[in-house]
Amino acid sequence: MLVKINMQELPEQTVRFTPPDNDPNGSEVCISPELVEQFGLKPTAQADLTWWDQGQCLVLSSLPGMTAQGDLGTSTMSINLPQVYLEYTSADWDPPSRWEEGIPGLLVDYNVNAQTQRQLKDHNQGYSVNGNGTLGANLGAWRLRADWQTQYAHQGKSPTRTNWDWSRYYAYRAIPRLRAKLTMGEDYLTSDIFDSFRFAGLSLVSDDNMLPPNLRGYAPEINGVARTNAKVVISQQGRVLQENLCGYRTLPYPGYQRCGIRAFGYPY
Repeated sequence: MLVKINMQELPEQTVRFTPPDNDPNGSEVCISPELVEQFGLKPTAQADLTWWDQGQCLVLSSLPGMTAQGDLGTSTMSINLPQVYLEYTSADWDPPSRWEEGIPGLLVDYNVNAQTQRQLKDHNQGYSVNGNGTLGANLGAWRLRADWQTQYAHQGKSPTRTNWDWSRYYAYRAIPRLRAKLTMGEDYLTSDIFDSFRFAGLSLVSDDNMLPPNLRGYAPEINGVARTNAKVVISQQGRVLQENLCGYRTLPYPGYQRCGIRAFGYPY
């Protein structure tokens, strides 16, 4: 079935309906732990969850305000959750609980430049080929990489120069919980204060690409409760800086709606 959480679509997956414990002749949707992991619940909300059918189905009442309705005609499951239970999410951002590691595979990245030259005076001719790139493999969450560079040059009667060098070996992976990237092998120091240098070992560096666009940079945090559809307008000296609609299509319980404001001057 196609699963929608607060109007946001998740990949199609198997959803079963089973008789509840107190009504053998009835039918109730069974929301599995695997599906709950994709909700993007806050840790405080996860701690309050209760289950039935030997821990295979979520008790909907353990999240007050949650509703789940299946439509077999369109093969769609619509789940509505109060926003207060969820991690930060938006129309163009999924929480880390929905991230995927991708499929295993190999990659070859290369860049090649060729040059030829000829001297008219003594008809001396030469050519050179320079290349660089990366060989790699993706295994689960790990990315294995090896950078290379090569040179092939010949000038007139001089001996041909050939060089191939593996310049860097390293492996890295994302640590979503820390919003950081772990690198093992040869790496370069990333700093706005100190000069960069190459080292071999481990590094754990924050990665802003793991943050939603609204949280990259600095801006005042503006939260509010919208009991109906609302529009938040931020202005300075009569000049409108930003407008944001709250409660529109995103939540059937507007009392829990939070209005997020992105960092000013940062591309959204």
